[in-house]
Amino acid sequence: MNSAHLDLFRAVLWHGGMTRAAAALGIGQPHVSRAIAQFEANLGFPLFVRGHGSAQPTQEGNAFAREADRTYASRNPYGEPQLGRRGLYREVSSGAPREEESFQRAILWVLNLADGGHSLLDVAERADLPFGVVADAAAALLDADLIEEWP
Repeated sequence: MNSAHLDLFRAVLWHGGMTRAAAALGIGQPHVSRAIAQFEANLGFPLFVRGHGSAQPTQEGNAFAREADRTYASRNPYGEPQLGRRGLYREVSSGAPREEESFQRAILWVLNLADGGHSLLDVAERADLPFGVVADAAAALLDADLIEEWP
């Protein structure tokens, strides 16, 4: 996932179709379609329902659009968050499921970059973690009142 994918996603969302987005960006429609398909494959879910000359966002696509630009700030940037006490983190043994390990890494990355200047997409890209795992970690941290949505 890279920022070019996000820019193309936003263009298709804004213009309502691959062809119109490509024309607005001055690039070929096949390039936009291939890049969006690759982006969807990387994310693991479809962003658009393609129609005749249009591309409408899926439910996941709409949620991704909202989440991708959302930024968070730590509610206690100078203190120990005590993740174990809150049930958000436990010692990862060699037998821990890979999904749990990724989730716990995502929690640490979100906390580390919860400065109001990094979006969840930034965190996912920098941590090399799937966006969905980072979004789930942010939701868990919000529920535990460790971060807050930044305007």
